[in-house]
Amino acid sequence: MIFRHKQRPVDEITLADVQDVCSHLGAGGNGNVSKGSYHGRFVAVKRPNSAAHVQSFRTEINAMLTCASPYLVELLAIADRHSKTPALVLEYMDGGNLRTYLDKKKSGEKMSLNMTKLEVAWVVANALRDLHSMGFAHGDIKSLNVLVSSMGYIKVGDLGTARERATISTAVPGTLYWTAPEALRTDIPGRYGMEADVYAFGVLLTELDTLELPYYDQLSMTHHAFVNGVLDGSVRPTLRKNCEPWYQQLTEQCLLANPNARPTAAKIVEVLQTHVAAAVASKDVCTCSSPVHIRTSM
Repeated sequence: MIFRHKQRPVDEITLADVQDVCSHLGAGGNGNVSKGSYHGRFVAVKRPNSAAHVQSFRTEINAMLTCASPYLVELLAIADRHSKTPALVLEYMDGGNLRTYLDKKKSGEKMSLNMTKLEVAWVVANALRDLHSMGFAHGDIKSLNVLVSSMGYIKVGDLGTARERATISTAVPGTLYWTAPEALRTDIPGRYGMEADVYAFGVLLTELDTLELPYYDQLSMTHHAFVNGVLDGSVRPTLRKNCEPWYQQLTEQCLLANPNARPTAAKIVEVLQTHVAAAVASKDVCTCSSPVHIRTSM
C-alpha cells in the first residue's frame, strides 16, 4: 500500500523564479497560500501573513527541512529564505482538504476519488510517526490539514505549528475541537507535544468514521461546559453505533485524558498495519501506491 519515494533536494530560489503567483488558495495561522508555477508544474506558495509571523514561518521551514517524509506535503523550494519575506514553494494538492472531501461524501456527491477511513488513518499515522521519530510534534492535526491530490494520494500539510520536543511548550494549541486536555489546562500550565498529536489523531478518527465534524451531536454546549468536559473526560467526539470494535478501541485509547496512557504514533501504525494487511488481502485497498494511492471510480 505504501511506496516510500525518494525526496528531491530543496531548491533555494527567489520568488521571481515562481511564475503566475496569483489565485489565492487559503490562509492559515501564520501564512497565506497562493497558486503558482515552478519548473512547469503547479505549486502552492506560502508566505507569512505579517512581519509578526516571520519567526514562526522560519520554524516551519526548519521543520519541513528536517522532517522530509513521503506522508507530508513536499517542500520543493524556499524563496528569499534569508529575507524579511521568505516563502515556501510546496507540492500542490489540487483535491482540497479532507474536511471538504468528507462533507461531499456525506452529502452523497459523486466523486472521482474513493478513500477509505483506513487509508486516510494510515497516511496520517505514518506522518506522525515520521515527525515524532525526528523529534517534532505537528501541533495542528485536523481534517483541514490533510490534503488530497486528484492523482489519488493524500498527505499531511501545514507544519506551521510544528515544534521540536526540546521546545514544545504552552504555545497556542490548534483548533479547539482537536485540542488535547493538557493543552487546555489553565490552572496548571504545562508542556504538551507528541501525545497531543495522538489525541488530535483520535478526534480525526471520529471524523473519518462519521463523516461529521467532531462533536456534531453536542453543539448545544457552552464553550465553558465543553472545555470542562474535555478536561474531565466526560466530553469526547462520538463514533457511529456500528463502528468496528477495533477502530472504536483505538480511538478511545487515543482520546484518553492521561497523555502518557495514549499509544505512540509508532504503536498506532502497528495496529493499523494488521488491518491494512487484511484489507489488501481482501482487495479493499489499492496496493500500488505513491505514497498512498486511492482507488479511482470508473
